[in-house]
Amino acid sequence: DSDESLQDLIKKRRCTDRLCFLIFAMAMVFLVSMLVYGTLHGNTSKLTHGFNARGEQCGITEAVEDKPLLYFCPTVTSIGGKGVNTKDPVCVRVCPVAGD
Repeated sequence: DSDESLQDLIKKRRCTDRLCFLIFAMAMVFLVSMLVYGTLHGNTSKLTHGFNARGEQCGITEAVEDKPLLYFCPTVTSIGGKGVNTKDPVCVRVCPVAGD
């Protein structure tokens, strides 16, 4: 008897979320179209090269063309706490190493 009811349930299966699938598919089409549009008409270097405190794009802007990397300087507070200065990043040629 339980095998028959299981078979009945399998036969009655149907798609229940057609509207959700349609909305999801439309959202995916929209997102992919925005990706293509952004890639063709945008400036993708803004995603891969940072900006220093003066607004110059590291490795791209003429003044810092030879400095492709963005560096956030470490800070030490008066009580010895350590942090990172996120307000004044600088463009550098190579990443500094300890002792520089």
